[in-house]
Amino acid sequence: GGRAMADGQQYKRTLSDVNPQLASEARLALAEDCRVEHGIVYLEKQSQPRYTFLLPSEARNKGSTPSKVLSSLLDRHVESTLDGIVEGVGARYGSERSRLYPLCTRGEKHNCLLNAASLGLWGVQDRDLLLRCSVCDTLLSPIAGARLRRRWEEELRQVNEAEFGVELTAGQVESEWRDELDRIRAPDVSLGAVHVMALAQVLRRPVVVFAEPFVRGSGGDALDPDRFAGIYLPLMWHHKACVKAPLAMAFTFQSGDACGHFSALVGMEGAPGEPPPRVSLMRQGEILPVRFVAESREEWGAADVQQLLAMYIDVVEDG
Repeated sequence: GGRAMADGQQYKRTLSDVNPQLASEARLALAEDCRVEHGIVYLEKQSQPRYTFLLPSEARNKGSTPSKVLSSLLDRHVESTLDGIVEGVGARYGSERSRLYPLCTRGEKHNCLLNAASLGLWGVQDRDLLLRCSVCDTLLSPIAGARLRRRWEEELRQVNEAEFGVELTAGQVESEWRDELDRIRAPDVSLGAVHVMALAQVLRRPVVVFAEPFVRGSGGDALDPDRFAGIYLPLMWHHKACVKAPLAMAFTFQSGDACGHFSALVGMEGAPGEPPPRVSLMRQGEILPVRFVAESREEWGAADVQQLLAMYIDVVEDG
């Protein structure tokens, strides 16, 4: 399992295993670029590519060795799940040039968020737990953690009041927050939306998560509204200090998996000088929600959420 045949050779299904020495050197370089400011563990800009990871253009040639290797690296379940839901994912939207491809995420099951993020940016998985530790230390910081908690708490209260008509007590909020901190500290527990928000601060770049509108059961029935989809902005940084090209990820459920799974969505190289594919901010004709946005409009002087988006993402209007 985990390998595909091409031209009589075996290819591993993770980019990290294509060249282990190069992957190890990349992880070491990233670790050396970690810094701390106001409680946020972040990566210096030299470690932050202007654009996210791109697949080689040679993989477009049907039947070629690069094309067969590409097939072994992609997660076809994610592609079929989001086809028709997310613009650019799957065959229903746009040209081959504008497509986004979901990469297979292997390794520790409950670290798929950070593995997918690392793959989407640098082509290597987070095997040394650099990103997970950075997110953990940021959330546990008395300064950065308190700022993230305020944003998280406001969204939590809004969701509970809107969907359930329930106002949470201070004790309930404290218990929920402790649970979020316990999850990032435990290596065998899946992560939540607040951890994606913390990741955006660590990376100093937007993270866009696509998902089905509803969580579905084993029979395909819609059970609960999706809790992950959205645009996570690095709002704890001034927008001029951030990279404006977003990291795109998918969150999907597979058969028998109750926790869900993150996958990186990446584009493919074009002609020399041609910009990479743009990441849509839409799902089924509607813009994704901007997550944990409390206080930000006033903090940065934005008139509305759209103006805030334009500060942190190079937004291009279609049509």
